[in-house]
Amino acid sequence: MCEQFSDTDAEKANLLEIVKEWNSRICVSSLCKQWRRERPVNDKPASLTVLLFNVESLNTHVSDVDLLLNRYSPHFCILTGVGTAAKRLPDFPGYTGVAQTGTNSFGGVAILHQSHLKCKTIDSAPNFLLIEAQTPCEPIMIGAIYTPPGT
Repeated sequence: MCEQFSDTDAEKANLLEIVKEWNSRICVSSLCKQWRRERPVNDKPASLTVLLFNVESLNTHVSDVDLLLNRYSPHFCILTGVGTAAKRLPDFPGYTGVAQTGTNSFGGVAILHQSHLKCKTIDSAPNFLLIEAQTPCEPIMIGAIYTPPGT
């Protein structure tokens, strides 16, 4: 696929690195170490941070999610592929979560938000969840969707 990409060599190399990362089976703690070394420094404080993670069954990756939440403290954490954990989300200190079951055993989504944020569910369906978060300026919508293979 990368060889058929017709653009600059630098962009082709970038695409190849992305595909390699997507297809490698690397643990989250290793990714965190790598990202920490290469993470750019931003001198402006972020007003809103969102983390998206396809957990491929939350019950087997609770410690990875906990590590990410503790290390980066995102305002929102969108989890896709939560599996049976959508029926009863694990507790994450400092976070409140809402989940929606999926149409297959790996489906379902969850949105975790910092406990001090006021959020309410706006819409939900199998593999889909939409919440509204109150911010000082205006409410914002945060959504999560899981698309099962072959759909």
